[in-house]
Amino acid sequence: QAFRRKRRQRAKISTNISTDPRDQTAAEGFADKMPIHLSMDKLREAERLDFVLTWIPVSLATTLLLTLFLSAQVSIAAYGESPCGVWLCDISVYGAYPKHGWSEVVFRAGFILIFLQCMLLCGVRCYEKTLPKAMVCYLLTGAALLTMAFVPCYASPVHFYAAGVTFVFLSIGQWVDASYDEVSSSLMKTFRRGMVVSTLGLFGTWFFFECVDGQSYPLLEYTAAVTPFFYFLTWTWETVYRPTGQMIRGLVTTDEVP
Repeated sequence: QAFRRKRRQRAKISTNISTDPRDQTAAEGFADKMPIHLSMDKLREAERLDFVLTWIPVSLATTLLLTLFLSAQVSIAAYGESPCGVWLCDISVYGAYPKHGWSEVVFRAGFILIFLQCMLLCGVRCYEKTLPKAMVCYLLTGAALLTMAFVPCYASPVHFYAAGVTFVFLSIGQWVDASYDEVSSSLMKTFRRGMVVSTLGLFGTWFFFECVDGQSYPLLEYTAAVTPFFYFLTWTWETVYRPTGQMIRGLVTTDEVP
């Protein structure tokens, strides 16, 4: 129903386009008092951005889950049993053992796809919201993510440090996104901040036990790993339930999205 509503809004907008410069100037100056007249270029831009913000979060979450699942299955198949001797191993174990095996290939290929989708998605979001500080955090997140993927845990502790840097900068970027969002409701902002705090709490707890205390809690690690990527699904929700063109640069309305 939400997608049908957006199609009706696009049709309504396209029938009310004004080519008179005076009308466009008035729309830019009094967007809060009168309907916004969008040019066809602006409308097409809105549709492209909406497509990215609607579907890439879903694709990104799916890619992450498939990467974790496939690397685990390939590692188990190569060993004939669990590589760590228990029913669930750490993500890093499945992605690194057997050494130089196909599980490493699957793990790295999956995280390359995650990196590409994450950079596209965050770039569009920061362009739309004009959040350069958040984009810097996302770029650092991407660099650390690739480092974690290509430096296996058996080769260097840099793997674990890169994992920590990934989640720290990703959380900072998401906190900035939640704090400077002028469209979403206060409930959505609170929910997003709660996800960021949960990510840091879960990952920090797992990291302490894994690297300081020497104990492994895989379920804690898996929950911490997927939470920040599920954060992006709130962008899908926001995009689906807002009017088309609401967040086009220079033509921003302030109606709250649930």
